[in-house]
Amino acid sequence: PCSGSGTLRRVPDLRYTIDKELIDKYSELQLQILETCYSKLEKDGELVYSTCSFFQKENDDVISSFLVSHGDLTCVNLEDRLVGLDIDLDKIHFTKCGIMTLTNKTNTDGFFISILKRVE
Repeated sequence: PCSGSGTLRRVPDLRYTIDKELIDKYSELQLQILETCYSKLEKDGELVYSTCSFFQKENDDVISSFLVSHGDLTCVNLEDRLVGLDIDLDKIHFTKCGIMTLTNKTNTDGFFISILKRVE
C-alpha cells in the first residue's frame, strides 16, 4: 500500500486525495510490513521494497528508517544489477537507497524500488 502518486498520469484525481496525513499513514504501514517480512529473511537473503509513489517519505525515508533499526541489512547497489540488462540507465533516477522510474522519462507509471540484503 502506498499513496499511488506514481499513477497520477493515469489517475489525475489522486492529486485531490493525497495529503500529509495519508502519506504519514502509509509510511508507518510500510514500516510495519517491512518488519513482518524481515523476520522471514535469511542470511544473504534479499528483500525487495517497491512503491508506486514519488514521495521520498514513502521511499528512501522508509528504507533509511528501517536500516537504522536493522544493522544487519544493507542496500543493494541497483546500478550494478542493471548493467547488462536492456535498460537505458539514463531513464532511471538513482536515489540514496534505490531507483525510481519517472513518467516523463519512461512513459510508465512512477515506481520506487529498493533491495535490502541481510549480511549477518
